[in-house]
Amino acid sequence: MEIEWIRFYQCTSKAPVIDPPHSTTRVIGIRSSANGKFICAENGGNGPLIANRDTVSGWETFDLIILDGNNVALKSHANGKYVCAENSGDGPLIANRSQVSSWETFTLVNRGDGKVAFVAVNGKYVCADNFGNSELVANRTSVDSWETFDLVPQ
Repeated sequence: MEIEWIRFYQCTSKAPVIDPPHSTTRVIGIRSSANGKFICAENGGNGPLIANRDTVSGWETFDLIILDGNNVALKSHANGKYVCAENSGDGPLIANRSQVSSWETFTLVNRGDGKVAFVAVNGKYVCADNFGNSELVANRTSVDSWETFDLVPQ
């Protein structure tokens, strides 16, 4: 398994913990660097993902599933569906798929200091646009704070 570099941060201590490389699924919250808020599968997973929550509960919890290499899928606890980059990455991210295919596969990119970025099927970075106040979309060709996230274990 190639994703041995992932660092998970506890919400309270922020002390880095390297998880053992043998497990292929982690339960996480995803915090956006754009605004410090957690990604939410709005409306019980029926709405697009957005970074607008201060704490993690059911709608803000995901399974990070390591597929192969640095490829992952995200399964929402809000509705049990996989996160999809709609329209081959041209639409908003939404948890509405029952199985993983190319639109539900993301490449996890190590940004250092416990930060990650996600690359969608269209080869573009997932972005918490408008300081996290807009739906997550995969439309960026470079990485800055809007395209950077923390994976927080739950």
